[in-house]
Amino acid sequence: MKNSIETIKDRVIVYTSASCVSCRKVIEWLKNHEIEYLEKRILVTALKVEEIKRILRFTHKGLEDIISKRSKIIREKKIEINKLTTDEAIALVQTHPSILRRPILIQESMKQLIVGFSEENIEIFLRYKKIAAEKNDFII
Repeated sequence: MKNSIETIKDRVIVYTSASCVSCRKVIEWLKNHEIEYLEKRILVTALKVEEIKRILRFTHKGLEDIISKRSKIIREKKIEINKLTTDEAIALVQTHPSILRRPILIQESMKQLIVGFSEENIEIFLRYKKIAAEKNDFII
């Protein structure tokens, strides 16, 4: 399933880290439900500026949705997330990707993002994708 030739816009992108229990749960859930996905390990491969902007574009509250305020770096450096410019936020995430809440799931063609693992939220998230796909099947 993972890393098929299907375009990224139609696939679920999952930002994870190996040590994250919720990340392992979401990957297992996607596999068990035969959902195509592309996994990106944020602590292994640095996020590009465009990827961070894409993630931010799909949030409702901006940085608040994706940054963990309990992160050691945020606490130790006393970073006030709401006072960061977009460029500062992107630089911070690139330098310290561990500040991101995980997992982050994006379904780009549906312009949706969810953070964390909740089976109910993932089912709702993917239901919209399925409904949209079914509607497209009827378009001639």
